[in-house]
Amino acid sequence: MKVKPPMRKSLVLLPGLVLAGFLLGLAASAQEPSRSDENLSGSISGRITVSQKGAAGIGVELLRIDASSARRISVARVATDRDGRYEFKNVAPGRYDVVPVAPALVVPNEVQAARPGKSVTVAPGGSVAGIDFDLVPAGKVTGRVVDLDGQPVAGESVTLHQISDDGTTRPLSLRSVPRTDAQGVYVASGVPPGRYVVSVGSLYGFDPAGTSAGRHGVYALTFHPHASDPAKASVIEVPAGGEIKGVDITVGPPRKTYEISGRVVYAETGRPISRVGLILVAESEDGRSRSTIGGGWRSSPIGEFKIAGAVPGRYLIYPESDTLTNTYGDPVRFEIKDENISGLEIRMQRAAVISGTVEIEGADQAESSVKLARLGISASVASDEQPGPGSSATRINSDGTFRIKGLRPGKVSINVFPISRTAAREFAILGMERNGVVLRDGLEIGRGEEITGLRVVLGAGSGAIRGQVKVENGPLEGIRLYVLWRRVDGEPDRYWHTELDAEGRFVIEKLTAGDYELMIGPMSFYVTSEAGRQTMSRLPTIRQNVTVAPGKEANVTLTLALKK
Repeated sequence: MKVKPPMRKSLVLLPGLVLAGFLLGLAASAQEPSRSDENLSGSISGRITVSQKGAAGIGVELLRIDASSARRISVARVATDRDGRYEFKNVAPGRYDVVPVAPALVVPNEVQAARPGKSVTVAPGGSVAGIDFDLVPAGKVTGRVVDLDGQPVAGESVTLHQISDDGTTRPLSLRSVPRTDAQGVYVASGVPPGRYVVSVGSLYGFDPAGTSAGRHGVYALTFHPHASDPAKASVIEVPAGGEIKGVDITVGPPRKTYEISGRVVYAETGRPISRVGLILVAESEDGRSRSTIGGGWRSSPIGEFKIAGAVPGRYLIYPESDTLTNTYGDPVRFEIKDENISGLEIRMQRAAVISGTVEIEGADQAESSVKLARLGISASVASDEQPGPGSSATRINSDGTFRIKGLRPGKVSINVFPISRTAAREFAILGMERNGVVLRDGLEIGRGEEITGLRVVLGAGSGAIRGQVKVENGPLEGIRLYVLWRRVDGEPDRYWHTELDAEGRFVIEKLTAGDYELMIGPMSFYVTSEAGRQTMSRLPTIRQNVTVAPGKEANVTLTLALKK
């Protein structure tokens, strides 16, 4: 699995996160942070202002970020004093998000309003100060969406696109997506001050309900007041705390939808296969971007499938690997113009199988049996044709044995994970071997091949890396930066990642003893504004190795000298 530079303004999907994403959840509680060791506890403090004046009574929430799954767990909430100051005491070491809780207020220039806040790393016994927020009253945009006959268009989501200083636009992510009611009226609340264009509809899309359920169909992307080209859209300017009314949009007739149908069969015999999951992906006209519409469709007992509600456009349909029949299939591309698509044939081929054992280094049989039964193991195979890596997973038996089915050919990455969604990652893979031969560069599997004798050795991580990233030659504006990391003796192209906090600090926990490579470069960022895309060319690639000892914490400073 390789880390690639992002092609669009989206989160870089890094190896190790694919399966973890499936296990993500968000728990919430109002309990105090752990106070098991007062000497190790730290604090976080700051000030909340509104238009540069201290604001009393503003709620501030502390969310702990789980090191293994990136879940955000609410651990405490306080309110600002009369001068706007707040403090969290007795904070256990770790990574946190500090979030103001004030729905009527926003951070200026905050595009990701759906996830506000600042990340903070607390060292044992450390105090973090100056986590300040200057909030302004949120704005509001209201309007109505109608068709060419002036009839209301209900049930459509409305998007605000913020215009940056250089004229580029980016969608605004709001806490609640504005949607038109029965009268076609929408209300967009919580809008940061700024210049916007407003749209409804999509460039390409899908209407799974179809007209049979009383739906109107899928509308083409249309900007206020009635423009398909964003350059011809009317610009609105939202002041702090202001409301812009009458931002109406007139849409053209809904696009007709069509049906996709076909069969899922064995490639060798042509016999139908039932219950194979299908996922549909829409592509832009230039083929540069994709949008996964969703899954949930399955082939019938006689291998047939029908998918209604597709608008004209380019599509990919690909089957999920089927562990029951141990088969996999390649995606099928097609284009809908002005008629239904029928006769598609998805040919499933015999998949590969990997079997072997998992061992925990230094654990006796009784301890291993209990802990292994709580773990799962997955194999992921990257493919240029697939929207994401094709993964298959299974539980590890209490005796350590496993058997993973349904794998397509290619280079395999193995991952071990806790089955419980709330459990933290306790083990890391120390090494793998097959029939006594150490595997240092992953594992290649062929079509239908059965790999046996794989031995995976786990270690319980007790070490940590605590670091600071210092940026020279100017600030990094408009991006959220990550540190990539991997074991030096592991797969050379498989990296995990950790996010920097508001002060450029990071911590990587539960590491097994050994040497690790840390890396920062153009492939390790998330764009939060168009300025970030310009920053990409200024980012050099830096690497630094660090040694982690059992139960010890290694400290490191990475200096990122931006290109002038």
